[in-house]
Amino acid sequence: MELHLVPDTNLFFEFKALDQLPWAELGHDPVVLLLTKPVLDEIDKHKKAGGRTRDRALDIFGRFRAMLESEANDSEIQPAGPRVLLRRMTMVRPDPDIEEHLDYNRPDERLIGIVSTLSKGARGYQVKLFTDDGGPAGMAQDLGVPFKMIPQAWRRPPAETTEAKQIRDLKKVVEVYQNQEPKVAIRCETAGGEGMVTVAGKTAIPLTETELEELVEALRLKHPPREDFTPPDPTTSTDTWGVTKTVTYSAPAADDVANYRDRLYPKWLDDCRA
Repeated sequence: MELHLVPDTNLFFEFKALDQLPWAELGHDPVVLLLTKPVLDEIDKHKKAGGRTRDRALDIFGRFRAMLESEANDSEIQPAGPRVLLRRMTMVRPDPDIEEHLDYNRPDERLIGIVSTLSKGARGYQVKLFTDDGGPAGMAQDLGVPFKMIPQAWRRPPAETTEAKQIRDLKKVVEVYQNQEPKVAIRCETAGGEGMVTVAGKTAIPLTETELEELVEALRLKHPPREDFTPPDPTTSTDTWGVTKTVTYSAPAADDVANYRDRLYPKWLDDCRA
């Protein structure tokens, strides 16, 4: 059965583009979207606004202008499966029978009155308010005016935040710089068919125990343990500014000498042997 929907402005701004919506989910063919004056007035305000609603407003107004210029009542959104039309419906007045329950100065409530007028004259098709706003839907239900909620799955993705946009732009900049970097490929011309390279390395033969003892003995003779810890005589020097400095030395403590003789020097020889 043919279905006429009177959408509020949310359909045009908060949901995916009309030609991207899964109209077959509604189970009607054709589907006619009635573009009323309250909605056109709201769309017109968004033409001068910024953000993503401006592009949508210009698109819908472009369709409306094309219909006026071609003297057509309809603009085709989808040719089949189901067929979807956008139709001018700007001269319909809201139903006076329910005016006492509504404020027709409010666009959403004026739409309810327009749907009531259209549904009373419908023959062979249904007319429903098409909204995702619980307020107008609840009032329509209380007044017996047909309505249908817009499926939430039809919503467009959230608007990109300023931070997300900056991150996306910076990633593009990084990608540009990365593409300018040299591409380095390393390969070995002597590699076999499997990409394997045979490498021969040289390893020193370990010293025998005798050779090792001879080496340690040579080190001990060249660097014997110190026996005399008598401090040197004081030294005196004069710098370029005429300042004279005298440096005196003192003998190490007996414990330090014993530590050197009994632990540090033998350990050094053991480390060399290892």
